[in-house]
Amino acid sequence: MCDLKYFRNFKINCFYFEKFKKFTKEVFNMKTRTYFLLICIWFAPVWGLAQEESWDDLLSDVEEFIIVVTASKHERKISETPASVSVLTADQIKRSGARTVPQALRFVVGLDVAVSSSMLGYDLAPRGLNREHSNRVLIMIDNRPIYNNAFGFTEWDFLPISLNDIARIEVIRGPGSCLYGANAFAGVINIITRYHDHLHVMATFGDLDTQNYSLSYGGRSGNLQYSVTGIWDATEGWGKDDDRFDNDYKFIKGNFKLKYHFSKTTTFSIESGLSDGEGADGWRALSIAAEGLDYTDQNYFVQSTFETELLGDDQLKVRGFVYDDDQDRGTQREPEFKFHTTEIELQYAHSPLSRHYLTYGVNYREFSGESPVLSEKRIQELRAGYVQDEVQLSDRLQLIGGFRYDDNSEFGSNISPRISLLCQPKPQMSGWMSYSEAFQAPNMIHSYLLVVTPRPAPDGGTLTIVTHGDKANKPELLRSIELGLRAYNSQKHSLELVLYYNRITDLIAKKPVQPISDVGLQYNADAEFTYYNVDGVSKTYGLEVEVRNQLTTRLTTFFNFTLQDFTDNEGNHKQRMYDPKYKANFGLNWNAPAKISADIYLQYVDERWGTVREMPVDLNSYFTTDIRLGKTFSIDSINFDLDFTVSNLFEDKHYEVPSYAEVGRQWWVRGALQW
Repeated sequence: MCDLKYFRNFKINCFYFEKFKKFTKEVFNMKTRTYFLLICIWFAPVWGLAQEESWDDLLSDVEEFIIVVTASKHERKISETPASVSVLTADQIKRSGARTVPQALRFVVGLDVAVSSSMLGYDLAPRGLNREHSNRVLIMIDNRPIYNNAFGFTEWDFLPISLNDIARIEVIRGPGSCLYGANAFAGVINIITRYHDHLHVMATFGDLDTQNYSLSYGGRSGNLQYSVTGIWDATEGWGKDDDRFDNDYKFIKGNFKLKYHFSKTTTFSIESGLSDGEGADGWRALSIAAEGLDYTDQNYFVQSTFETELLGDDQLKVRGFVYDDDQDRGTQREPEFKFHTTEIELQYAHSPLSRHYLTYGVNYREFSGESPVLSEKRIQELRAGYVQDEVQLSDRLQLIGGFRYDDNSEFGSNISPRISLLCQPKPQMSGWMSYSEAFQAPNMIHSYLLVVTPRPAPDGGTLTIVTHGDKANKPELLRSIELGLRAYNSQKHSLELVLYYNRITDLIAKKPVQPISDVGLQYNADAEFTYYNVDGVSKTYGLEVEVRNQLTTRLTTFFNFTLQDFTDNEGNHKQRMYDPKYKANFGLNWNAPAKISADIYLQYVDERWGTVREMPVDLNSYFTTDIRLGKTFSIDSINFDLDFTVSNLFEDKHYEVPSYAEVGRQWWVRGALQW
């Protein structure tokens, strides 16, 4: 007779076995197996190395330290920085094969980068806070904010620099409002440029009618250091074969820098840049109408900085800049945008006591914006002050604390505190835990937008859509807890492990207005949308891991992995729009004999979702392979670099934002001559 209890247990065991089989099949699909194999290949030399050398031996062999300035507004060793920091050097940017700054940033751990339409070209933000027209990360060039003050986003195509101008890029993942204010909600990216000391000519051409030419020259005459760059940049973009997604552009750009050295510790610098060109805004084809999508843009900036040391190591810095941006849409609805920004900042850093290092400063900014999509011309003033104290509690323990006070004429005042505890059990090993708060101010779209949009109706008629802002919107608020571990042996072996928790309230989103309000009735609207603060709390739990290894004198690799788990304002586990739950990157760089170099980069991005015309759209996961081959030719003091890059080699076509064209394979060739 059959044992019923045994039979029931057998059925239960089979059920869980089938569930386990299904889970295993999903986890170890082809892409995952590929990454698993690469991880094993990567770690194999590390295991062998660990058997030959102790961890203490590895940590003691330090030849140089990585220095960063963005995380604390002054120079610090990265081992003494209680923040999640990634640094891209000029060589790493070159070896990535990138032709734009966002392309070089795609492989940074914890950073989500998406090819976008419109004038932006790309949307990016760390830790699950990306979106179309992303405005939650502060982008700077040489400590100068470059975002559009009216809308908060960065227009990447307008940057007046060449990749050859960049010395390094510092990426701070996590809230930065304690030192930088509103737009450092999710992080800070600082593009630090260099002074050229030779003549450098670079030319790039490739798929999608891509062309980029730059000429740079610099040097030093006595105490005066100078550098100048001119750029021609053009591409048809991924909308080349579909006018709905057209975002071609062509720009003349340039910059110059002068620095006078009064002494070893006192300098005065002035730099300026301009960008002048035209293009098409493909995103608007889906949102407004297929009418007059071309635009022209002229913008320039001038920045000056005075730095000196007083009374020993006391440091004084005064920085000021002006920025003007004029855009012409060429339509009756949106003829012209005019934006102007003036900013000045005074910063002082000194050590008032033996174990304290104090940094404090004041900041003033005035912005004026005039646009047909805004209900009125706006003038916005910002007054801010910040202070940070770095306390050496013992030889191995530091306490870093500070806050920033922002007073904005539009939305009032905010205080952004941060406190961190840094422990260094070994000179090149550090662990930290931090608590910080940040805010993201409503931009002018959120508060003053007023757009009346005709759209084709299903019955062949026309629908009138009214979208407007709300002056009552409050700043988004972020509270963050971060735990991190960093260890490295010079630049040969490094490990960074970060756990974080973000709690976000008052997120700003778009919603339909029902019934139609007085604003919509003024335009006989068929539908009405507005921006509002979402009730409840949105949470993110995250893990970021990055390992870098120099396997031999010719071979280096890196691997990083990002996990982001979200809960919405109702406490449900729900993926946030545009942000993947998983992301992984792998890179291998080989310096072959005869000055030949080869690089391969693999990226896996998990599925996401977005919206088109307020309707949700699924975005599939994708796996890309990028390769670069390079060769350097040298004759006396003349060097010529030639490299060939293919992005998305196996053409895993995918959408990175739903309102733009598919992204496929692209290639380009670059030649660079310097002497």
